[in-house]
Amino acid sequence: MSQALLIPPNSHFLKTLVNFFLEGRSLDENILKTWVIFPNRRSALFFKHYLREKKLNDTAGFFPRIFSFENLIDYLYVMLEEIPLSKGAEILRLLILLEVLKEETKERFEKNFFWGQKFLEVFEEFEKEGRIPQNLIYPPENLPPIAKEIFEKLLKVYSNYVSLLNQKGGLNTSSRLRRIVEILEKKSFKETPLANLIDEVWLVGFAGLRKIEERLFKAFLRDFDKTFLVFEALEPLPEVVENTLRLFGFNRNYQVLPKKYYEKEIKPPLIKFYCTVDPHLEIKQALDLIKKNPESPDEIAVVLSDPRALVPLIYQLEQKDFPLEVNVSLLCPMDNLPLNSLLIAVIKAQKEKNNGLYPTQSYLKVLKHPLLHHASFSGVLVWDQVIKDLERFLRDKGYIGVSLEEIESGFNGSYQEIIARIHQVFFKNWEKIEEPKDIAKSLKEVLDFLGLRHLVSQPQSSWQDIVLNNYLDVFETEILPLFEGDYFKPWSYPKENLFILLEHLLKTQKIPFFGDPLKGLQILGFLETRLLYFKKIILLDVNEGNLPPSSEFNPLLTDEIKRYLGIPVYHNELWDYYFIRLINAAEEVHIFYLEVEKANIQEFKEPSRFIHRLKWEKEKQGETPEETVIQPKVEIFSKKEGIPKTEKVKEHLFKYLSTEKVSRSYFETYLKCGAKFYFKYVMKLREPEKLGFKVEDPGKFLHKFFENFFKPYEGKSFLTSKIYDKTQIETQLENLWEEFEFKRKLDPLSHYLSKKIAFISVFRYLEFWINKEKEGQIKANRVLGVEKKVVYKDRLTLLDGRVLEPTFWGIFDFIIERKEEILKYLIMDFKSNPSYTPQPKKMKEFLEKFEFSDRYDLEGVRSVLEAFGNDLFNFQLFFYYYLFHQNKNFFISPEPDRYIINAGFIRPSHFKKPEVFLFNLKNKDWALVNQCFIPKAKRFLEWLINHLLFADKFYFTERDKFCEYCEYVSLCKNYRYLI
Repeated sequence: MSQALLIPPNSHFLKTLVNFFLEGRSLDENILKTWVIFPNRRSALFFKHYLREKKLNDTAGFFPRIFSFENLIDYLYVMLEEIPLSKGAEILRLLILLEVLKEETKERFEKNFFWGQKFLEVFEEFEKEGRIPQNLIYPPENLPPIAKEIFEKLLKVYSNYVSLLNQKGGLNTSSRLRRIVEILEKKSFKETPLANLIDEVWLVGFAGLRKIEERLFKAFLRDFDKTFLVFEALEPLPEVVENTLRLFGFNRNYQVLPKKYYEKEIKPPLIKFYCTVDPHLEIKQALDLIKKNPESPDEIAVVLSDPRALVPLIYQLEQKDFPLEVNVSLLCPMDNLPLNSLLIAVIKAQKEKNNGLYPTQSYLKVLKHPLLHHASFSGVLVWDQVIKDLERFLRDKGYIGVSLEEIESGFNGSYQEIIARIHQVFFKNWEKIEEPKDIAKSLKEVLDFLGLRHLVSQPQSSWQDIVLNNYLDVFETEILPLFEGDYFKPWSYPKENLFILLEHLLKTQKIPFFGDPLKGLQILGFLETRLLYFKKIILLDVNEGNLPPSSEFNPLLTDEIKRYLGIPVYHNELWDYYFIRLINAAEEVHIFYLEVEKANIQEFKEPSRFIHRLKWEKEKQGETPEETVIQPKVEIFSKKEGIPKTEKVKEHLFKYLSTEKVSRSYFETYLKCGAKFYFKYVMKLREPEKLGFKVEDPGKFLHKFFENFFKPYEGKSFLTSKIYDKTQIETQLENLWEEFEFKRKLDPLSHYLSKKIAFISVFRYLEFWINKEKEGQIKANRVLGVEKKVVYKDRLTLLDGRVLEPTFWGIFDFIIERKEEILKYLIMDFKSNPSYTPQPKKMKEFLEKFEFSDRYDLEGVRSVLEAFGNDLFNFQLFFYYYLFHQNKNFFISPEPDRYIINAGFIRPSHFKKPEVFLFNLKNKDWALVNQCFIPKAKRFLEWLINHLLFADKFYFTERDKFCEYCEYVSLCKNYRYLI
C-alpha cells in the first residue's frame, strides 16, 4: 500500500527521514531490494552519509539502493532497453538535427546551427511532457522565415531527428526517460529483469513533476505495494506539493511524520539581511561570518544565486587567515578562462580575415593576450618590448588590416623569428584548416607553444592551478576527441563551420572545481540545496533576475508559442517552494543582495521578490527585519586648485625657454590646462598614438595636397582660374590618396565618404577662389610660403628682473600676398574641421580694452581665456600674426605704402565660408591694429611667460570640455583629489 509522508524542513529533513527509515529495519541483504530515489545527486549522497553515521558506525551491513533521479534513468534505460544507445553530448545531438535541417531548410550552416540549438530546447520540452511534436500550421508572424518553415513541418523534422538519433546514439536524459516510460506502460515491472530486484520504493522530495516524470512514478505506484512518497514541507502545504499529491490520488490523505522521529526541535530560523552596492564588499562581509573550518558538511553552506560570483568568492576564501577546507559543487563556465579567451580571439581573427588581411585590432588582441606574455621565447628576453615595437610598426603604417608577410618583413633577427613562430601557431595553422583533425592538431600546437600540456600531470598548489588543470582535462577528454574523430567530418567545408563548432564548445563547456562533498565549507548552486539542511546558510546575490532566475531567452518558447504547442507555462511556483524550504532548513540564514539604482559602471540591481515577501511576512507578525547596510568606505578628498610648482621645476622651465624653441601649442596647452602642460612638457609623458586611421589624417592629406599644388607658384603671381585643371587636379588627388593608403586605414563605407568629402572640399575651395577672381574681388595672388617655418628670438623682462630671450616658432601652412581693393598679406592655416572659427570681436576688444592682471594665479588664467575665447582659436592666429609681423621684412620687400596683415583659417569642408580671419575690420579701424598689436602682443607674451615661471601652481582647467579626450585624465584625477 502506498503512503504519503510529510516531513518539515526545519526538523533536519534527511536525518529525520533516516530515523524513520531505520526503525525496525535490519540492514541485511534484503534491504538491497529497497530503492530510495532522490531528485538530485547531493541529497542522495547526504542520505547515504547520514545512514552510515546513524547505523553503520557500530555494525556492518548493507545499504538500500540509493539513486538520484538522473542515475535512476540511466540505470533503468540500460536494464530495460534491448539495445541501449549511448548517452551523448549536446553537440552530437545538435549535429544530428543539423543533418535533418540541411535537407529540410537548404539554409547555410551558420543559420541552421543557431536555430538548431533553439529547436533542441523545443524538442526537450515535448519529451518532458511525453508528447510527440506536431506541426504548427500558423506560426507567429514575427518569427523569421527559417523558424516558421521548421515549425510548419515540425513532426517530420522531429521524426527524422529521432530516427537518426536511434541509429547513431547520443540520447539525452529526457529521451531515455521517454523510452523507459514507453516500455513500462506496455508491461509491468514484474515482467522485466528488475522483477526480483525491487520490493519497496521510496520517492523522496519530488514536487512540480513534468508529465513524463509523473507517468514513470505512476508505474512504480502501480507495480509495487510498498511505496512511500515523502515530501518536505510545512503546513499549510505549498501549491506544488498539493498538486503532486493530487496527481497520485492522495489529495489531502497524507501523514505528518510524528515528532519522535525529528532529528531536532522545530523552531523558526534566524534571518538577517545585508544590502550593499559593491559585490566585493558583499563577499567580504559574507566570509566574515565564517569563523572556523566547519567540522561537518551540514554546518555552513554558501549558496550562489549568480554563478559569476564563484571566482571572486574563491579568491577571497584564499585570503582567510585560517586553513579552510572547501567543496565547490558548481561547474565553472569555461568561456572566461584565459586559454578560452585566447582561442576565441584566434577564431575571431580567422572569421574577420578579408582578402588576406587581418583586422589590426583582432591581430593585436591575439598577440597582446596575457598568456603569450608568460610563454617562453628563446632569444627574446622581454615579450613586452616585442609588442611595443610591433605596435609602433603598425601605428606608423596606420592600416586597419595587416598581412602576416608585411609584418614579418618589417623585422629581422630574433624578433622576426619569434613573430614568425607566433604567426605559424596562432594564424597560419588556422588558415590551412581543411578537416576536423587539423583543428585538433592546431589546438595541440597552441598548448605546446604555451607549455600547458605537461601541467595535467603536475601537482597543483593553488585554486588557479586546479582550475587550469581541470580545464585542460576537459579540453583533452571532451573537446579534442570530437575533432580527432569523425563526428564533425560532414561539416568540414567551408572551414568556417568548424570554427563555429569549436567556438560553441569553448563557450558552453563547463569544468568541475574541487573538494570533498562531505567535508568542509559547502559552496552550492541554489538547486543543489534541495532537501539539505545546514546550521548556517549564506545566500549571495539574492536579486531579481538571479532568484528566481531569468532563463536565457528562446524566441521559440515564449508563453504564446508554448500555448500554441500545448506545452505548460510555468512561472515561479516551484522556485517559491524551493526558496521557502531552504530558508526553513537552517538555524541561521544570512541573505545578501545588491541594490544599485542607476550607475554607468554597474547594471541596475534590485532585491528579489522573495526578499520583499520575507520582510513583509515578518512585519505582518509585528517583527522588524534585521538588516545591515554595508557601506563602502568613502573618503572625501578636497579638490585641489593645481599641481604645485617647485623651485626646481621653475628653474627647469626657465632653462627650457632660454634654450629651446617654443610653439603656440606650448602656451596654448598651458592656458587650457596647467595640469596637462605639466604632464606633457615637464613630466614628458606620452600616450601611444592610436592604431589605424587618425582624426588628423584628413587634415594632413589636405595640407599635403595644397602644399604640392601651390609650391610651384611660390614667389610667382598667378590667378587660380588660369592654373585650374580639374582633370589634372583629380589625378593629383587620386595619387596622393593612394600614397596616404586610406583604403588600408578605413572601412569601405568610411573610405568612400571620406574620399568624397575630401575631393569635393578641394574643388569647392579652388572654385571659391575662382569665383572671387571673376567677381573682381581678387585681382592677383602670389604665394610667399608653403609649410614655411618662421622663427623669432624675442627679449622679455621677467618679474625678478632677469632678461629672458625665448625663441618662438611656428610652421605657417600658407602665406599669400593677395591683391584686392587693398594689398593683403595673409597667414593661413588649413583646418579639416569646419567648426574652427576665430572671434574677431574678442580680438578687437583685446586690443582696445584688455587690462593685464597683476595676479599670477588662476584668476589671471581666467581673464586670458575670457579675452581669447573659450576654445582659444584666436590664440593660434594671434601668435602667428606676431611671428609674421616680427619677420615681415623677410616677406614684404619692398614695403608698399598701404597694406594689411591678417591671419585666418582655411576650412575647405566649410562650403559657405571656407576662409575666416582674426580681424574683420573696416579700413579705418586698421590703424588700431597697426598701432597697438605689436606692443600689446609683446606685453601679453611677457605676462604669459611670467605666469608660467612665477605662478605657484599648474592650474587645473575649469572647463570640462577640455577633459573629454585628454589622454591624461586619469593621472589628473589622482593629482587633483588624492595626492
